[in-house]
Amino acid sequence: MLARSLSSALLSLLREGRFEFVDRGWRRGFGPADAELRTTVRAYARLGLGPAALLEQLDGVVRDLGDEQIVTCVYGVHEASTGTFTYANAGHLPPLLHEPGRLPRRLSGAAGPLLGSGPLPLQEERVDLPPGARLVLYTDGLVERRDRPIDDGIDRLADLLATLPAGVAGLPERLVERLAPGGGDDDVALLVAGPPLRTAPLEVEQLIGDGAQPVRAARTLAAETLAEWRVPEPIASDAVLLVSEMVTNAIVHGEPPIRLRLRRDPAAGLAIEVDDGARVEPKPMQPTPDDEHGRGLQLVAMLAGRWGTRPTATGKTVWCHIALP
Repeated sequence: MLARSLSSALLSLLREGRFEFVDRGWRRGFGPADAELRTTVRAYARLGLGPAALLEQLDGVVRDLGDEQIVTCVYGVHEASTGTFTYANAGHLPPLLHEPGRLPRRLSGAAGPLLGSGPLPLQEERVDLPPGARLVLYTDGLVERRDRPIDDGIDRLADLLATLPAGVAGLPERLVERLAPGGGDDDVALLVAGPPLRTAPLEVEQLIGDGAQPVRAARTLAAETLAEWRVPEPIASDAVLLVSEMVTNAIVHGEPPIRLRLRRDPAAGLAIEVDDGARVEPKPMQPTPDDEHGRGLQLVAMLAGRWGTRPTATGKTVWCHIALP
């Protein structure tokens, strides 16, 4: 769930739980360089780069823009399957995390230098993001005043966040009204995001073993599970085929442990995820008519509404989504 209040920062929700928060707060308005940064972040996101690796690459792009440009950016990935949020921060103000039953706190474990000041190594921090939690990202226009230190403004934002009702709907407007009612000394951009409080999705998970028929076992699990979930037959058949191709690809090109996960969510549809221990991302091949292999990812792209990869702490996840009626 996402809510936002946007001025001259670049802010967007990307695919599969990824979002960017890019601030070029020293100048007003958008220009060609801003559009290039947005396009570059989206392109790197499609490669499945982790937050730190993505920002390290983006640092080179900013340096190539010249004119001593300095940019701050927070880039994060929300893993719905694990309930975690992994982010890297290049010179931006610390995000605030407000978990149910706890006071808001600053996320400062992955603080790093500004983009454009590198080459630079960046760190990542992984935190729990349970249902009902709220993650707040903001620019200095919201919290900084000429007569008030910026740290005091961040503390005031945290105190105000703790007093407001649960959920994110309408929250950016309330925060801006209270903290910058007449507009700040600088442009204001604000993002509030978090997993909603709702009934947990249906989910099954199975470790793919080293037996003689691991792919057949994965297909059987998928078929039985989808039948139990009452997934319509044409969609279920496609999903079982996708499971077969994705598990086969992990066995042939990945490394153990390999884990299959199926999740049915009323809002997001059917998700198929296959984890493995290799960090090398799968690449679609261009097989010739005589090749017996190399069409698996092409088939995934044809049958799934969306698909992609994302890095994990121990390897990678290949995922795809199928819409449900």
